[in-house]
Amino acid sequence: WYQRRVRGCLDDVEQALDLINELEEVMTLDKQLEITDGHDKFKEGIESLQGLIETKVDNVTFNVMKTAEKFADADSQNLLIEKESPRVKFSLWGNLAKNPRQKSFKLETDEFQMEIPKSLANADVAVRLIHTSFDFLSPKCKSFFAQKKKTPVPSRVPSAAAGEQTEEGAETKPVSPVAEETATENVDNAPEKNENVTENEEKRPATPSDVDE
Repeated sequence: WYQRRVRGCLDDVEQALDLINELEEVMTLDKQLEITDGHDKFKEGIESLQGLIETKVDNVTFNVMKTAEKFADADSQNLLIEKESPRVKFSLWGNLAKNPRQKSFKLETDEFQMEIPKSLANADVAVRLIHTSFDFLSPKCKSFFAQKKKTPVPSRVPSAAAGEQTEEGAETKPVSPVAEETATENVDNAPEKNENVTENEEKRPATPSDVDE
């Protein structure tokens, strides 16, 4: 009965995968036509089907493990189930015999072989192997999609108002407009003061000291 349950589970998985492919094809065609209406519902439907596939596989595994003795292999006396569909391979092994002489086991469906550690030779352990032609988990990982490297932002050249660096390494401080205007007025007035002094010296009468000189 459980053999049919496993086979029925894989058939349900195949049907769910067909529905997922149909929804993805519709979304791809809509993007080419620049149509995005309803895509959110399509994505929710795809995620729901993916979760349904995982749930059904887990449930059939749990049900088989509850009556593992019914699926004991005739040679090794251990639990052994191997079923496959076009896109899914399902294998389940359980340590029922607890034979310390058994060092390893092999699953023919997927050509998988595993050594049994001595610490687990007498333990209640099982190994489930699910090989699929699809991958629902990797796209959920942040590192799955390639990330563009951030290009460094070029530094801004300091303006003259913030100070300029000379070739010798000395920094020239900016001159305020008021100070610059004051300096210009002083330079312009300097010759006038010198002319006034010269005129006063010419008008001043000669003194005895000037004669001695």
